[in-house]
Order: sequence, then C-alpha cells, then structure tokens
Amino acid sequence: MKNSVGLNLSKKSIKANKLRGGEKTGKLFLSGALAGTLSRTARNPMERIKILKQCADPVYSNLSIVKSFSEISHTEGLMGL
Repeated sequence: MKNSVGLNLSKKSIKANKLRGGEKTGKLFLSGALAGTLSRTARNPMERIKILKQCADPVYSNLSIVKSFSEISHTEGLMGL
C-alpha cells in the first residue's frame, strides 16, 4: 500500500526498515563525514590563496590563481597549500 507521497507502507517494508535503521544511520554518517572531508580538502588551498591576496603579500598580489598555486608549491611544497 502506498500513501499520497508515494511511500510504501506495507508491514513487511516497515519491519525491514526498522531492522536496517542502524545500518542506514552508519552509512549516512560515513558518507557525510567523507563528503565533509573532501570538500574541506578541496577548498582549503583556495582559501589560503584568497587570504594571501587579501593581505596584499607582494609575492602573491599580482599573480593569477594558477600562478599562485605553482609559486606556493615551488617555495613551500604541496603541504604549503
């Protein structure tokens, strides 16, 4: 039996969802943690370059984003990003 939203409300499906509730919660937690980690890892180098440009660092103030990435990686290594 389906309700107006389209959810399956049969006793069998409700019982199956109750049994897998902990499993679903664990998967959702791990996928959220992974998404947060990846987004922060991808965003932090851009934030660092933005801050260097805002502070008017003479080395980075006139460089493009791509040149700023290469300058930081050459002078400080990849961990500098």
